[in-house]
Amino acid sequence: MEQTEKRNRAGLYALAIGSVCVVTYLMSYYMRSILSVVSPTLVAGPDYTEESVALLSSVYMIVYAAGQLVNGFLGDYLRPKYMVLAGFLMGGTALSAFPLVPTGLPQVLCFGLLGFGFSMLRGPLVKTISENTEPKYARVCCALLSFTCYAGPLAASLLALFLDPFPLFTVSGIVAFAVAAGAFLLLTLLEKKGIVRPLERKPEAKTKKKAGAADFFAVFRIPRFIGFLFIGMIAEIIGTSASSWVPIFLNQALTFSDKTSGLIYSGMSILRSLAPILCILLYHLFGENDVKLMRIMFVTATASFLLTVLIPIRIVRIVFVTLALITNSCAASALWTIYIPGLAKSGKVSGANGVIDCAGYVGASGMNLVFAAVRRAAGWNGLVGTWAAVELIGVAITFFVGANRKEENAETAE
Repeated sequence: MEQTEKRNRAGLYALAIGSVCVVTYLMSYYMRSILSVVSPTLVAGPDYTEESVALLSSVYMIVYAAGQLVNGFLGDYLRPKYMVLAGFLMGGTALSAFPLVPTGLPQVLCFGLLGFGFSMLRGPLVKTISENTEPKYARVCCALLSFTCYAGPLAASLLALFLDPFPLFTVSGIVAFAVAAGAFLLLTLLEKKGIVRPLERKPEAKTKKKAGAADFFAVFRIPRFIGFLFIGMIAEIIGTSASSWVPIFLNQALTFSDKTSGLIYSGMSILRSLAPILCILLYHLFGENDVKLMRIMFVTATASFLLTVLIPIRIVRIVFVTLALITNSCAASALWTIYIPGLAKSGKVSGANGVIDCAGYVGASGMNLVFAAVRRAAGWNGLVGTWAAVELIGVAITFFVGANRKEENAETAE
């Protein structure tokens, strides 16, 4: 009876923590997606061009990536509720100010502030989940956290049907302030109830020279971290950079109309949104071996991209591109929903999250230029073949990471 009550209590606590963190992160993803959904309307007007909208987006991503690195480390030493509060206050300020300031540099600065503010969220939220819930609950919560990157843009799209771009920014800014207050109060309540608690540091950590915040590079000493860092880069390169080429691939290589290409890509995105949940199911199917899961997903993605090149049938090529994107998303989900939460005892969840996320954004940005050059030189088959080569590198990295698994187990045991 006592064990049953303990399990039930753990489940309820996980539900409370997960609900606060997932809803909070979902709201941030809806807000960061506003520019994408209103960009056609902005470009159609007299004040914006495709280049100026692209500049806003690029500034956001660059500052967000840099912010992930800085705020990821800060998130391991500052209370999550303060990080979330500051992040949404910055985001709300940026969104509210955007319609009020002149176009050009002032609006660019707004998106820089937005990027830095929202870079303060994921690491601390994942840390809160990982360090205060049992692993099985943490994996589900983090899977739902990953799901928000698909649900957020959908919410933004629906709101854009009822509001013009500038009112949408203003309303979203006000919502951001409300979320800041609500998340802060709820996390404070969870702390007072003892549901969210600070991680107890390992005794040996206190004796290390410059331990704590000054030990900036401690995250890189986590066993297998470097390998997973590169896995994260591979998954992000395909998941962000390569996938952004898919609508154009559908239109130009497979000769679908603009509207049909958009509908097909929307269907692909819906299927990809199921990857975090599919990842949890496959994780148990593969004996709870995250590296094996990633390897099989990368192998499947590699084969799918190659078959896209080799089989000149449109519907078959759509199926294989979709399968490649889904399996790549599963590999990414294994990183974010299994590996990162599994670092709870290290006390470096937020820092690890920030470093890997930053590296992924940098890798995706750089490879986007490479993909453009390959497309011009080798055509669409050359580009899709390059995506297969990137996935194959991911396969090779999983063998390196798997070879170091015993080292991690030995250090964990100590």
